[in-house]
Amino acid sequence: MKKTFLFLSLSLLLPLGVYAGDNDLTPGTYAYITVENPSDFARKDVPVVLKISDITAQIKKYNGQQIGIFDGSKEIFSQYDDLDKDGTPDEVAFLVNLKAKGKEKLLVRTLPQNFKRPNFEKEVYAEMVKRVKIDNRETHEMVTEESSDKDDMYNQMYHHGVAFETNLVAYRLYFDKKQTVDVYGKVKPQLELAQTQWYPTEDQLAQGFGDDVLLVKGSVGVGTFKGWDGQSALHFDQVSKRTQRIVATGNLRNVVEIEVEGWQYQGQSIHAKIRYIQYARHRDCEVQVLFDPDFKDSLIFCTGVQKLPEEKFYTDKAGLVGVWGTDMPMTEPEKAKYGKQTVGLGVVVPTQYTKQQAEDKANHLMLIGNNNQPTITYYLTATALKEKKGFKKAEDFFKYLEDWKKNVTNPVTVSLSDK
Repeated sequence: MKKTFLFLSLSLLLPLGVYAGDNDLTPGTYAYITVENPSDFARKDVPVVLKISDITAQIKKYNGQQIGIFDGSKEIFSQYDDLDKDGTPDEVAFLVNLKAKGKEKLLVRTLPQNFKRPNFEKEVYAEMVKRVKIDNRETHEMVTEESSDKDDMYNQMYHHGVAFETNLVAYRLYFDKKQTVDVYGKVKPQLELAQTQWYPTEDQLAQGFGDDVLLVKGSVGVGTFKGWDGQSALHFDQVSKRTQRIVATGNLRNVVEIEVEGWQYQGQSIHAKIRYIQYARHRDCEVQVLFDPDFKDSLIFCTGVQKLPEEKFYTDKAGLVGVWGTDMPMTEPEKAKYGKQTVGLGVVVPTQYTKQQAEDKANHLMLIGNNNQPTITYYLTATALKEKKGFKKAEDFFKYLEDWKKNVTNPVTVSLSDK
């Protein structure tokens, strides 16, 4: 079907944001994005991410204008992010639904200067909350980046590090040598961290808010990137500087990261960013470990899921590990009244990074390697039994893990064209 829109010279005749008529796209002001599902199963809310420079290279008359992505006459839910912080968006992300072997063709076009974008619903949230003292009184300050050359940030941050959520689950990253991924389980689908800041009151719990559901201690929690000494997972003990930041948060996705400089590991001084990307309507995260581009050595690291006192463990022995288990999520006596929590944790490592499975006292692990490349990518996910519409037994969660692996390891294909 031909997709047509009102072009700039007609924009004064209709309300802003409305396009009409056939054959009214100005040549050279638009291109097409085609997303194809190569698999024989349908997909829902598939993340698609494109470099804006790749898109605008297809638009012959592009001259720095804003762009919009449309399905028919409707601008789709999308997020434009400035990941390198140079003041100009460099990536656009959106979600699509695809039938088995299906294809979706979307129009991307330059926008009139006065074009009114839709007011998209906010479906994600991220925050860093720093403890500060004013007149000897502690208060909290919202920040987007903090650094230290000492191991002193864990207690300076209100919930011990950056936290981020969708309506299904929230995660936090400990701002210390452990750098652990911890889990906040939801009861009902909603954004909560702006209200609870990870620590719900009794009134909020009574209203159906979620809570911390995992006691991670010194483990990998779910999907934490760690070193490996041949017998056990290693913390980031020796670094010259550690940073946490919110790279992007908007309506559609969160991008947060830990940066370590001068990490002394296996005879190397390593500079790396561990980036966590979370999309709306998803419970999983993509993890990108980004080394300096000139880092070519092939080293062994690890990730995985922690062991739980009452657990069922699952693996396909090909990059997928998962656990369903129960534990007390807090150690403080006042938290014991909330009772034990049952959770599901999962990690998928694509085969190009997978070395072998392992375990130590605290964890079920996957050994992973960068294979002389400056990146490693893998995925983590989590759920809590307390979810009213969630998984209620281990077998159901493990089936979800199998289906999830098929999705993340068989990506859709995306192409750009001017016709």
